[in-house]
Amino acid sequence: MPNPLAVMLSALSLLYFFSLLVVADPLDEWTWLNRPPTGNDLNGIAFGGDRYVAIGEYGTILTSTDGIGWTQQASGTQEHLRSVSYGNGMFVAIASTYQTESWTNAIFISPDGAQWNRSSIRTTNELAAVAFANGLFFAITRFFAPFDGQWYTEIFTSADGASWPERRTTLWPGEVFDVAFGNGTFVAVANQGIAWISVDGVNWSRQNTGFPNAYLRSITFGSGVFVAAGGNRLDSLGGPLGAAIWTSTDGVTWVERKRGDRADGGFLQVEHRNGTFVALGGYRDPSLLWSSTDAITWTDRSAIASLGKAEVSDFRDIAHGNDQFVIVGARGMILTSKNGATWATLPNRTQPVVPSFTSICYGNGTFVAIASGPDPRNSGTRISAIFTTVDGVSWTPRFALSDGGFGVLVFANGTFVVPQIRGKISISI
Repeated sequence: MPNPLAVMLSALSLLYFFSLLVVADPLDEWTWLNRPPTGNDLNGIAFGGDRYVAIGEYGTILTSTDGIGWTQQASGTQEHLRSVSYGNGMFVAIASTYQTESWTNAIFISPDGAQWNRSSIRTTNELAAVAFANGLFFAITRFFAPFDGQWYTEIFTSADGASWPERRTTLWPGEVFDVAFGNGTFVAVANQGIAWISVDGVNWSRQNTGFPNAYLRSITFGSGVFVAAGGNRLDSLGGPLGAAIWTSTDGVTWVERKRGDRADGGFLQVEHRNGTFVALGGYRDPSLLWSSTDAITWTDRSAIASLGKAEVSDFRDIAHGNDQFVIVGARGMILTSKNGATWATLPNRTQPVVPSFTSICYGNGTFVAIASGPDPRNSGTRISAIFTTVDGVSWTPRFALSDGGFGVLVFANGTFVVPQIRGKISISI
């Protein structure tokens, strides 16, 4: 998604899992790296300037030039680092700690991931994320105002990651869910039918889409148009959400293109790939899948989610590569499509290892998916595993964990890297 802000097996299960592996290509070799001198949870990873930087709890910072050998760096803090991004030749990491009914925040910057300097940002609200887009770093805070029962979002910007002007934009009411950039404009979407636009990322103006019951959860830009996806209240009394799609060329004037009439919870994600828009989500059965080639006419493809069973799976993530879409979801769901219109469903590829996919990424001609959930053979144990495919049809289990979950999957510099809890890192070599 073009989003600037905008990622465990028992010993018996692990032996069983590796008995499934067949050495055939480089992605057969996933290395479990517990060699870095840390046992702290890792919360984020970024790539830039020929190296990876992973950050985590208690000021943990690890660097690597190949994803294999990792070096712990001195951050100079014991604060929990929550997010890291790279841009303009700098790594920027953020820390946010709750103390005595307020948040203490800090910014850490480095040109190489080894030497870090501390900076500050003037806010006592929770610093949630940092991202880089269109030449600027964005720091995002959020807070709940009990006096009016509303969520508020603050956006700070910086060109170098070190200087964060006290001036900030407070977006209210509503919690901002997603941001996209196109036609020279940033567009952020929130609930209550509110959008925010900015041409410089610094000055934002509020736009009422004209749909006050809309929950705009995701936005993408493609083919000259912004497409927002989410849910619309089915009644004026705060009832359940039904799926809906809205479009705009400038973030100011919005048109509702399609509205569902089922209480399905609405969309969670919309993507534009290879000339096709695909929206997916669904908190309740059935799962949601709509597609469009022009952002105007949308076709409901949700019926394919039934997989021919009474049980329906939730869509979790989508990737595009090798001229096809691949969607993964709960209960081992896999859907593939060449054009976003005709979809094929595949049998559960995760059983009996793990029940549900959580994310998927594409790189080096290969899809890599993460699956996790309760171990069906060991009550009370959660397991995670990595699966790969070239064509979306033939899937191969590659690696499994018995004592930690996977974080956000990243593809950079020809290598897939995924941080884990307790300071471990898995890579493909």
